[in-house]
Amino acid sequence: MSGLEVFVDTNLLIRFLAGDESVHSLILENEIFLSFISELELFAKPGLSREDELSIENLLRGCHVVHYSDEMKETIIRIRRTARLKLPDSIIAASAIFHNLTMLTADAAFRRVSGLSLVMVG
Repeated sequence: MSGLEVFVDTNLLIRFLAGDESVHSLILENEIFLSFISELELFAKPGLSREDELSIENLLRGCHVVHYSDEMKETIIRIRRTARLKLPDSIIAASAIFHNLTMLTADAAFRRVSGLSLVMVG
């Protein structure tokens, strides 16, 4: 993969899988990192067909899935308390911060996270 190393929020991955051309190049032209939370959110969507599951698996094969580590715990707690994000979003933001990656998202709530390098995608 070429391009930049970026951390991608679940909402952009969902849009990519739905065929949204506005995020297509962002996903395909960069080296994508995502949280295990995003992986869970993608597979936990009710009503997924086997074809949907295969599409998710294909997407994830080209990505780096970042798992939880005890070293991130304090950052997750700080984000949850100060930015008042939901716990899954706090884990996602902390993962991007911990790995020193810019996060791409369409969720404006992440703007409340101090120390997070963020690019809002329309």
